[in-house]
Amino acid sequence: MSVARLVERLLQLLPVLLGVSLIVFLMMALTPGDPVEIMLADQRTTPEQIASLRHDLGLDRPAAERFFVFLGNAMRGDFGISFFHRRPVMQVIGERLPATIELTLAALVVALLVAIPLGVVAAVKRDTLIDRLCTTGGLFGVSLPGFWFGLLLILLFAVQLRWLPVGGRIPFAAEVPVTTGFLLIDTLVAGRFDAFATTLRHLLLPALTLGLPTAAILMRVTRSAMVEVLAADYVLFAEAKGLSRRRVLLLHALKNAMIPTVTVAAIETGSLLGGNMIVETVPFVFATVVSGFLSFGYLTFTEAVEKRRVSHLFTQYVSKDVLNEVLNNYKEYVKTSKGMKVELTVLFSDIRGFTTMSETAPPEKIVEMLNIHFGIMADIILKHNGTIDKYIGDAIMAFWGAPVKTANHAEQAVLAGQEMLEALKEVNETIRERGLDMEVKIGIGINTGAATIGEIGSEKKKNYTIVGDTVNLASRLESITKEYKTPLLISEYTYERVKDMIDCRQLGNVKVKGREQPVNIYTPS
Repeated sequence: MSVARLVERLLQLLPVLLGVSLIVFLMMALTPGDPVEIMLADQRTTPEQIASLRHDLGLDRPAAERFFVFLGNAMRGDFGISFFHRRPVMQVIGERLPATIELTLAALVVALLVAIPLGVVAAVKRDTLIDRLCTTGGLFGVSLPGFWFGLLLILLFAVQLRWLPVGGRIPFAAEVPVTTGFLLIDTLVAGRFDAFATTLRHLLLPALTLGLPTAAILMRVTRSAMVEVLAADYVLFAEAKGLSRRRVLLLHALKNAMIPTVTVAAIETGSLLGGNMIVETVPFVFATVVSGFLSFGYLTFTEAVEKRRVSHLFTQYVSKDVLNEVLNNYKEYVKTSKGMKVELTVLFSDIRGFTTMSETAPPEKIVEMLNIHFGIMADIILKHNGTIDKYIGDAIMAFWGAPVKTANHAEQAVLAGQEMLEALKEVNETIRERGLDMEVKIGIGINTGAATIGEIGSEKKKNYTIVGDTVNLASRLESITKEYKTPLLISEYTYERVKDMIDCRQLGNVKVKGREQPVNIYTPS
């Protein structure tokens, strides 16, 4: 292609980009709702603050002016701030682009590995049962909707057979330092072959979901091209010369039949990049664009705004079952978020000897150790339907009985504490496998009682948390576990609620600041 032809093609692209930009801008501008109100949905704001943010975002200008300002900024690579993520759009896309490209390439590899052999076999065995099976399979592959096909694969390989994970890119405990953003490359660079294998397992299911329908298209193209090439004079001449059938197919026919296959594969690559939004299970680049647009329309409804805020608040701190329960009864949660006395059970866990450990070990090793420990312990807390209140240095604070009320919150907390102690073996084995010369030991204190619960913090950042004497006593019990030579202590208030379900023995009593009478303390047998 000459330079003049290339320039001509690029110039033809400009009106297309301009038209697409105008259509998308008009769609967003005409969508009901106010982006500023959505961004400030979880904050208490005054009309003046809303007007100020609207001015900063340029939303108080006429639509035509905003469009030309957008075009000017876009030409400099500035696409503004995402209303949904509240960060620069290019930054959000840059974080997710490697994952999208990685999935697309994996799907393309799957498609080519399946399509080329089947297409060649179908052409060689033309008009036979094998050819008809391949052609029929290709027809089904082209016809199947991606989301439905993905659900079938999840039900088979993840739910029934449990061979592959349902979603995600890599488990929290297996995370590696980000070098390129491509997890397959980053795990190899870090020398973490176990994490590489885990990443492959997470990538396989979405790659199959995208790759197999694409393979159906490429297989039909390869078959058609191969049938035409096999009838060409030069192929017949090569066979007449006495060349083996295998050599004719691989060296003469296949090479020329690949021309249309490669062309279609290149076109399908663009479709995979733009069409994997349904398959991606983490917020990759195109899923981000779509989720931002759909969420903008959905969040215009007041109830949806509140539910999204609650979901965002709790996603990292409660299990999916608890989160679903909160969302189903979110109006009850709203009442407690403004401040309420609730009976619940509090758990404090702290690493023993952490100060000495942090002073002697390199900081990156300390961080890696804490991530391993918190990852495993958090899973246990969520498994027992607890709420992770916060991480305080090397300590974990969790509670049961809110935001979803449960009658057996004390039992769930004690069972979680016992399982956390049992999981120390797994924590230390993982630490040793990573080459860390450390051993984690913890103390756990559990107390039950009334506490004040609500969204507490500044206007910029709030947490759903608990405060009060019940919390202080749980922390106090954790601090004396070493003194009583036991890793788990519970108060008499917790004991009264679990004594019929869990065997415990009394160790003594402890004087607590603010209480006239000592508190009896127990440990599960």
